[in-house]
Amino acid sequence: MSSLQIVAAAAEPEFYQRVAFIALRVAHHIISSDHHHDDEASVAYANRIIAGAENALMLAMHVAASSERIADTLEVSGGVGVEDGKIERALESIWAVRAGATTPPQTEAVLGEMHSFTVENAPLVPRRDHDHPPPPPDMHDIVTPLESPPG
Repeated sequence: MSSLQIVAAAAEPEFYQRVAFIALRVAHHIISSDHHHDDEASVAYANRIIAGAENALMLAMHVAASSERIADTLEVSGGVGVEDGKIERALESIWAVRAGATTPPQTEAVLGEMHSFTVENAPLVPRRDHDHPPPPPDMHDIVTPLESPPG
C-alpha cells in the first residue's frame, strides 16, 4: 500500500468534497437525534461541521487513514470507487476522536478562573490582525523630540 497514492486520491476535490457532504449528513443526524445531548463534544463538533469550520481535506485524510478498506480502494481506483456508506461508517468511527481534538479540555475550570481577572493581572491575548486592524500609530511613536546637545 503506497501512502503517496492514497494521499493523492484523498486530496482530489471530488473525494474530499464528498466526504464533507457526507459529514454534513452525519452532523445533521447527530444534532437532530433524540439522544444528541448525551455527548456535548460530538454535538459541538457537529455544529462545527455544519458551520463549515472543518478542514475538508484533513477530514478526508482522516477517513482514509482510519479505514483500510477505504485506503485500499483509494489506492486502486481513486475516490470514485469508495462507496458513500463506507465513508459514512468511517466518519461515525472517527467522530468522537475528532470531537475530542477540537474541544478544549477543562473549559469549566478555565471559565471559573476568568472571573478573578482584573486589568492589572489579566494575561495579554495576542490579537489576530485580520480580525482587528492595528490602531493608527501615535504621533509620539513617530516623532521623537530633539535632544539638546550635551553641555
